[in-house]
Amino acid sequence: MVRINRVYTGSGDDGQTSLVDGSRISKAHPRLQIVGTLDELNSLLGVVLMETERIPIQHSDGGEKKNVQEVQKILIRIIQRIQQELFDLGAELACPTNKIPKGIVLLQQKTSDTLLQEMDTMQKDLKPLESFILPGGVAPIANLHVAR
Repeated sequence: MVRINRVYTGSGDDGQTSLVDGSRISKAHPRLQIVGTLDELNSLLGVVLMETERIPIQHSDGGEKKNVQEVQKILIRIIQRIQQELFDLGAELACPTNKIPKGIVLLQQKTSDTLLQEMDTMQKDLKPLESFILPGGVAPIANLHVAR
């Protein structure tokens, strides 16, 4: 496990930043643009998790909505895994090419296969789309549109 004792480097800002091995790279480098995009996506998925957990699981008569609980459980598990994978990918990209230090988790083909399988499973019982879906709806769905 990585231990972070502080969230700043104290090295000033000259338009450069350090990779994991300490080598310097321009903050405008495409690699860091991707790391920033992954970080933004990960943050937005955190908002989706928060909003998913806020969905009421009680009917107006006081009974529980079992299907809502099941969807929450599945969605939370999937999004938390994806967040970790995005974090791992960002860490991989913060390493110099061909210099991946011990402890950095590299994403494998299985990661992509799992995501595609989950997408297929979620779409299995849906009718084919006949038009584009306009963003909106409840908070988790609206935020997933932004994350998309």
